[in-house]
Amino acid sequence: MAQNGHLGAEVDDMTMHLYRHFDADGKLLYVGISLSALSRLAQHKDHSAWYKSIVNVTIQEFPSREEALAAERRAILEEQPAHNIRRPKPETPINKISKLRGTAQEASREMLVWRIAEFNPVYTIDEVARALGIGPVIAKRLIEKGEIGHVILRYETCTGKPSKLYRVTGWQLIEYIEHLEQRTSKVA
Repeated sequence: MAQNGHLGAEVDDMTMHLYRHFDADGKLLYVGISLSALSRLAQHKDHSAWYKSIVNVTIQEFPSREEALAAERRAILEEQPAHNIRRPKPETPINKISKLRGTAQEASREMLVWRIAEFNPVYTIDEVARALGIGPVIAKRLIEKGEIGHVILRYETCTGKPSKLYRVTGWQLIEYIEHLEQRTSKVA
């Protein structure tokens, strides 16, 4: 871990994989990035209805997350995979809300999806707060209460004092959002 304890910088400097999933006919099903394309494939098994159609996977390495993200965006736009959500250039939240049609629940889901459109493998408390549209203090409280799944990174400061950082994986953030949706649908 970096001496300053900032995990995000380390993730940015790690080798990233751009992967493509194809079906038996060679049709591109999905394009994504991950630190480990094989681990990510296992996650798709649990969370993607189209997983059983995958018969071929290609993997490209990139020296940084930034380069992998740029390649992923190009691939999604140019190759049109069947199961990626294609998003236009980011809009402001106010413009996005004004364009939404339907119920308040649909609008709420659209805003949450918009906030996490740039999928990160690991989120800081501030990033979780931004994605959910809440303050960092509330996000930290939800994490500490165990309502949002998280990882605790323990380390020693340069003075030798033990310390810890909370991080939330992208999948843990998505699980929390799905939990909120289920809770909202039970109330409605």
